[in-house]
Amino acid sequence: MNEEDKSKITENLTVLRESVMISIHPILHTLIEKGVFKFEFLAQFDQISDRHNQFSKFISFLTSSGHKLAYSTFKTALKAEGFHNLVETMERTEPDPNRTIHSEQVESATAAGAPGGELLGAMKEMFADAERKHEERMKRIVEDVSHIRKKQTEAELLRQEDQKHLHELHELNKRTLGILQQSSGEEKHLREEFTRLQEIQKEMRQTDNDRLLRLRGKNFEIQELNCMIKKTEKQLEEKIEENSTLKKTICDQYEKLQSILEKQNQTLKVRTVNRQVNQAVEEYKRTGIIDLNFQISLRD
Repeated sequence: MNEEDKSKITENLTVLRESVMISIHPILHTLIEKGVFKFEFLAQFDQISDRHNQFSKFISFLTSSGHKLAYSTFKTALKAEGFHNLVETMERTEPDPNRTIHSEQVESATAAGAPGGELLGAMKEMFADAERKHEERMKRIVEDVSHIRKKQTEAELLRQEDQKHLHELHELNKRTLGILQQSSGEEKHLREEFTRLQEIQKEMRQTDNDRLLRLRGKNFEIQELNCMIKKTEKQLEEKIEENSTLKKTICDQYEKLQSILEKQNQTLKVRTVNRQVNQAVEEYKRTGIIDLNFQISLRD
């Protein structure tokens, strides 16, 4: 058995003595079955009448065993007897590098085959040292309990503070629930308003579609009117050109007519003068008087 495993056993001798001796024989049978102890050890063990000496001999043989699985087999035997907490305690024990001279003396005496009295004295010294360490451990446990109680007090204060925070959180949840209910009412109103606006938008879209259809119809009519206007403009241009030609023709004919009228007027004037002269001659012939007021009219 290595030094670390030995330390885990020797550091917990008091607890082991109170527990192991209750089920020592089943533990011995397991160790013998796994080859850690020889069968002859059981006979030697039973010959010892004092339970304290039995435990001392058991621990001495166990810690001096050369079997590499001695410690693990011992743990298995303890677990088989229900000492799980004891195994956990041993496993949590930190190895003591500065082991006492008493335990070293016990190991040396055991290895050298020292007489039983010397071995017993060494074991007693080892147990006394273990008792001292046990008292120190108990003192640490008391300190730990005090520390735990202090922590419990702090935990109680924290619990009360948490309770206060929980109450505040509950009130906050109530206010939040009220706000949520109000928000739900507002959301319902907004949904109704949104639905109404959707209907209005739908109607407006329908109106826009109708307007768009009418506008497209008007655009079609405008296109037709534009075509008619272009056609009419073309006809108008043709009429203007025709009128221009006709006007020119009329002007030419008017000039010709003016010339003809001038000629006719001149002929008419001559005829008028001749008629007036003839009238004057006739008047002279009839009366023999020459009218001094006679004038020849050259009216147009």
